Amino acid sequence: MELKTLELQFLERGFAVVPGAISADELAACADAFDSLIAKAEDLGGRGLVRVRRSDRVGIEGRGWSWGCDHVFQPLLCDQRLLNLVGRPPFPELLELILGPRFRFCGGHGHWSPTNYDYYLHWHRDTRRERWWFGNTDPRCHVQLCLALREEGVVRLVPGSHLRDLVDSEAPLVTSHPHGAHPQEVTPVIPAGSALLLNTYTLHRAQCSRSTPRRALHFGFTRVGAATEPGRSGHPQPWLGNPAFFLAQSPFLRLAIQAQLSFEEANRGACTGAHLGHL
Repeated sequence: MELKTLELQFLERGFAVVPGAISADELAACADAFDSLIAKAEDLGGRGLVRVRRSDRVGIEGRGWSWGCDHVFQPLLCDQRLLNLVGRPPFPELLELILGPRFRFCGGHGHWSPTNYDYYLHWHRDTRRERWWFGNTDPRCHVQLCLALREEGVVRLVPGSHLRDLVDSEAPLVTSHPHGAHPQEVTPVIPAGSALLLNTYTLHRAQCSRSTPRRALHFGFTRVGAATEPGRSGHPQPWLGNPAFFLAQSPFLRLAIQAQLSFEEANRGACTGAHLGHL
């Protein structure tokens, strides 16, 4: 698909599907790396050393209790093979087309299907809860690149909702009925090796069965100079500046990391952690 078409879809609908960016051979080579990531995240998360995502109703005894982990490229978890995937064409070119020549790498998360329960995540925007009602008229502020290592149909989206405030009929979805159906929702199927580009202000939720394994990496990028959300501060990730880590990255990612480090330095004292949404 033409990159310009994907750009327009992203700007108008709040999401776009980028087909076939990662080869079957590279996906196969990364399968063990991702399974190792899950095992390490659950071990370290159970000891409070990394932030692992889990249902409020699920304990942390044994394996299979989590559905994701924040900042999976920090030193305790990083496997460079997984991080290399975000540099494959056409991702760098498409990010530049949407965000412009200068953008920050806000971090990367891992998402997977729990083995002990079905996964449900409520309707939300990737902002503070009190701002879920409001859209954002700047469609070029942030891109969340959600790369599927296995085919998935997990994320429910409301097309065009990123540009507008919610209407009264949608209020129950962010209050009393967080998993209810939206009359305009769509659930794009993302083939293995393809990616969902998401505007984080697009109203969305996620759902998957324990019987359908999910393996996904989510990378966040923000345009340099984009207005920050009122009241939200960034989270410093000093390991991004580790020389060995930095030099292992592609030129595309080095520029984005350097922009993030400059942002953190300029906002020292205000930063408490980089925000990246959860699907």
